Order: sequence, then structure tokens, then C-alpha cells
Amino acid sequence: MSRIKQGRATLLAVTAFGFGAALLQPGDAAADSAQVMRLAYGVGGPQTKNGGAGNEQPTSVVMQKNGLTYVVTVYMSSNIAEKDRPWQCKCTSVALDPQQGPTVVADQVQLTDYDGDRPCNHPMAATDGKHVVWTFGSDKNNQTNVSTYVGAIDEMCKTEAAPKRVSENANNNEGAPDITYNGNGRFTGGYLSTNNNDTSFALGLTLHDENGTVSLEKTYLKGVVTPSNIGRPAIVAATPDRSLFCASKGDNRPPEDGVECAWLDVNTGKVLWKQILAASQPAAKKYMNQPSVAMLDYGRFAVNLQESNGDGKKTNTKGANTSHLFVIEPSDTGFIEKTHKVGLGSYQTHAAICSGGYGVEGKRHVAIMGAPITGVGLPGLQLASYETQTDLIADKANLWPIGYYGDSGHIANIYGQNPKTQGRDFLRCIGDVPNPGHGLADGYMSNVKTFFVAPHAGRVPGDPKNALYLSFVPGQTTKPVVAEPPQEVMPPIDMTTSAGVTTGSGDPTTGATTGSGAGAGGSEEPTGKVPPADPASCSCSTPGSQPSSSSGSLGGLAALGLAIALVFRRKEA
Repeated sequence: MSRIKQGRATLLAVTAFGFGAALLQPGDAAADSAQVMRLAYGVGGPQTKNGGAGNEQPTSVVMQKNGLTYVVTVYMSSNIAEKDRPWQCKCTSVALDPQQGPTVVADQVQLTDYDGDRPCNHPMAATDGKHVVWTFGSDKNNQTNVSTYVGAIDEMCKTEAAPKRVSENANNNEGAPDITYNGNGRFTGGYLSTNNNDTSFALGLTLHDENGTVSLEKTYLKGVVTPSNIGRPAIVAATPDRSLFCASKGDNRPPEDGVECAWLDVNTGKVLWKQILAASQPAAKKYMNQPSVAMLDYGRFAVNLQESNGDGKKTNTKGANTSHLFVIEPSDTGFIEKTHKVGLGSYQTHAAICSGGYGVEGKRHVAIMGAPITGVGLPGLQLASYETQTDLIADKANLWPIGYYGDSGHIANIYGQNPKTQGRDFLRCIGDVPNPGHGLADGYMSNVKTFFVAPHAGRVPGDPKNALYLSFVPGQTTKPVVAEPPQEVMPPIDMTTSAGVTTGSGDPTTGATTGSGAGAGGSEEPTGKVPPADPASCSCSTPGSQPSSSSGSLGGLAALGLAIALVFRRKEA
């Protein structure tokens, strides 16, 4: 696609948010607009099958330590040394300074260096507030099938517990995991096991910290949803003793049964009940798939899923998707469906949800995150509230553009293992991220008490692959805010000279420190104030040079693309 055609497609995508989202330069945005920072450039690996998407599948957690709020993001990256290709998992940590705001403190720390076709896929993370427990699928050491691994890192991306295998069937592909924190050191994880007796499993984990020595104990492994050919689980902690677990059910892709949810006893893994939430109707070409879950107020939960028409089945043609949002109220005996809405959010395909406080009252909202499947257009976050008298409310006034570039599957597809047939990105967000600048006279966005944080990938026009971004959207505020175009926050490290591999020394497979210096888990830890970033602390090697388009402003590029599109349309008319 030419740049002019890309500009035309961007123009069409922008109209859903209003022209201002692309016309405004980042510095023109209001103080309480969404803030977006680029964590990594869109480079890395060959532009061929198995070349990697640049950056994809990011997952973020928030933790507060040493008087600071940290947002730790784990993701897949193909911007690595040739010996580690096709991709590995990396980690970037951003600290929120009370006055300065977001600051990169651990830059692109490489967590894995495994051999295989899928060395580190589909990472997910959760935190107990002190440690980050992360899980992923890998065919480590060129094993025949993918297995699921779990490890722990700290707020500076330093390995605390080396990843260990937790799945048990070496004859199956076992991956696509999820994980959530229940409390008291206990986590609920899960993964998909497929090849024979396809099943979505629930996994119990307990984190132990003995005087700084961190270890993870597997407490149970239970099959939950079966048959489950494409049942990537979605899990959310309900209480210290209960978790909600949802996955697609069926022998086929797309699933002919639908989406099934279960209520788990976290102590034993016992399934207290499981029930189809949304049934597929193959005769009507309606297939329910891709659940994501989030907690609301008063013991209620939001479950988002996609309805496919199945047109992509056994063909290379992309089927159409429609997003469904359910609100349910579970107990130990079953669940009550409170409401069900169709078509919410800016994009229907691959949409996902999180939840958090929003507005002056801080009422819990569900945030529906979307990005274009074409890779051309703006990612967005639609805020919706459940009101018992008026049902779900999701108006365009609370539809936030969260970045300049978004991609929910295009680049991941064409540079993945099965170009034009399989491959997508996975969208994730988190809410209730505390802002240490709240209420301070000179504080960063002092009107904002909490944020929604949305990591996402997107391709800058002219770059070969997807860059990585982290967006901060106002959540609970002291005064009302309006969904403004995003404002760019420039990272403190000179990314034009340090956008390569940040590995430093050490062996991530043995738990040794990965990276070096203050930027990657050094011994000096901040205590309430982010220290000035030191580019020299980033131990980097750059496989390739940076594209020239990467040195400019994101907002300027978006505006330029729109201007070109407008000129082209005038000439065409």
C-alpha cells in the first residue's frame, strides 16, 4: 500500500474520533488528554515469514515501590540479535514521577534467549504489588511442541525467579496463557492445551519470598473447558478465594459451541460451576469466541467476546466480527446475566476490556480497547458504565483516542508463522493506576487521581514494522475531563541511538540479572523521585539502523499523513 493510500485509510479511521485527533500536534493537546509515549521503534528482523512484527502482544502491570508508581510492560520483540531470532520477550519499566510524569527506567530488557520457532509467545503478567509474575508459551530448545512457563521479575525488569515449565503434556501444544492475582501470595493462571483432548486448564500458583529469594509453587492443575480447540482462557480474580475463568468451547475453529465461563475455588482449583455464556449458532453463521473479562462493582463482571460469521473458515478470507459485552453477577451456585449489548467500542475485531474508576465520582467503568485490523488508524478506548436503571451507557463523549498508530493484527499476520491465514495481536489494558502527581500544585496531571494504561503496537508510516506505545488515559479525576486527542510524552532515553537490544550480561534462563546499570535493574533504586535517565546505562547493540521517519514527532506524522490524504482526495474529486 502506498503512503498516499495509507493516508486515505487513516483519514477514514480518524473520522470516528473527530478530525482533531490527527490535525493537532501532540503539544497542542489539553493537559488532561491521553498521554502516549513510544517505548520501542518499529524495526527488527527480516521482512519475511517468521520475521516478527517488531513489537507485539504487550501486557502491563502496575506496582508501587520505593515511593514510586511503576508500570512494567512485557512484550514480544523481533528487534534482537540474529542468534536469538525470530523473536524473544522483553521488558520495559516506566516510573511515574510526581512532577515529571512517565519516565523510562528500564529500557527494552531482554528476558529470554531461547531457541525455537516460538521462543517466547503470548506473554501475560500479574503482580502482588512487590513482584511481577509473568507467563508465556515457548518451544524452548527446539522442542516439538510449545509448553507454558512461569517466572518472576521485579519493577526494574530484573529476573527474580527464572521461568520454569508448569504445563505437563509434552505431546500437546500448551500455551496462550493468562494470569491474575487473588491475594495472599496466590495467583490463578491458565493456558490452552491442544492437539489431543483439547482443554483449557486452570493453574494455581503461590509466590514465596524468603528474605529476597523468590520462588513459585504450582498448587493445582485442573481441566476446565473442554473440548477447547481455540480456548485461550481469560481469567479475573473475584475474591481471595474465587476466580472467574472463561474460554471458547468447541472442537473447531471458530468454536461451534460458544464461550463457556466457570467459577473456580482458588484454594483447590475445584470448578464450582461452568456454563455457556454465549452459544454459537453454526446454522446462522454465528460463532462466539475471544472472551476477555473484567471486574465491576457489587460483585458484577464484564465479559467481552467477538461474534464471527465464520467466513474465514477453511479460506484465506477474513471473516466479519461483532463485539458483544455482557454484565454478569456470579455466585457459588451460578450466574445471573444482568445485560448484554452489541457493537460497543471503536473497533469490533479483537477488542478486549479492562476496568477501573472513571470520572469525578470514580465509578467503576469497563474500558473497551480497540485497534484497526488493517494496521491503519487510531487505537481507542471506549468507557462504559453499568447503571441498574438505564443499562450499559457508552457514549462517544467517553471514547478516547489513545495513540496515533494502532494495529490489532496486520503486521503480526504478515510477518508471523502463517502469513495471510493466521496471526493477530492481542490487546490488553489495565485500570486504577495511581498518579503520584495527583493533588500537588506542581504535580503531573494533578487533576487526575488514577489512569487507564493501554500498551499497544502500531506502525509509523515509512517504518517496516510495529513500534510499541504506552498510553495513559485519565481515570478518576478531581474535575470533569473531555476525551481529547493524545499528547506525546517523549522518553528520556535517546531512542535513536539505543533502540536495539538491551541485554547486558547474565543468563535469563538461570535467573541471573539481565541488563545492567540504572536502566536495567542495577542496585541503585529510586526512593520517591525518578533519577535523571542516563543513556550510557543502556547496554545496547543495534542489529539495524533506524528508519528516518522514526526521528520525528508522532503527531506531526499523523497530521502530515492526513494532509496528504486531503490533497489526494481533492485531486481525485
